[in-house]
Amino acid sequence: MKLINERLHSFLDYFTVAVLIIAAFFLPWPAVIKYATLLLAGMQLLLSLCTAYRWGVIRLVPFLMHGWLELLLAFLIFAMSIYWRHIQSGTGFTFYLSTGIVYLIVFLLTDFSARKTRISSADYQGN
Repeated sequence: MKLINERLHSFLDYFTVAVLIIAAFFLPWPAVIKYATLLLAGMQLLLSLCTAYRWGVIRLVPFLMHGWLELLLAFLIFAMSIYWRHIQSGTGFTFYLSTGIVYLIVFLLTDFSARKTRISSADYQGN
């Protein structure tokens, strides 16, 4: 059962960007983890701005492709958590592991079938 629709998913994407930026500035991490987290936030923001959904601005990336790219990001985040564990950053490991789990859960619970085509801004006029 898919519990997350396209509208909620778009909100969660921008919320994720905010959480990543806040974490990068306020958690006591080494500089490399802070920069990696800001890079991840930038990648998520760019993907969100370019996705064809409610809060997308450019709307070039179909919603289904957005989902597959976020699944790829989830695995990248898991790999990064292993790397942070290897360089002995416990907080980096925990944060990235839990972030990867959240990405995976959101992917599994999102109904990507609702939007398979490119949409225009006219689709949202008056909504």
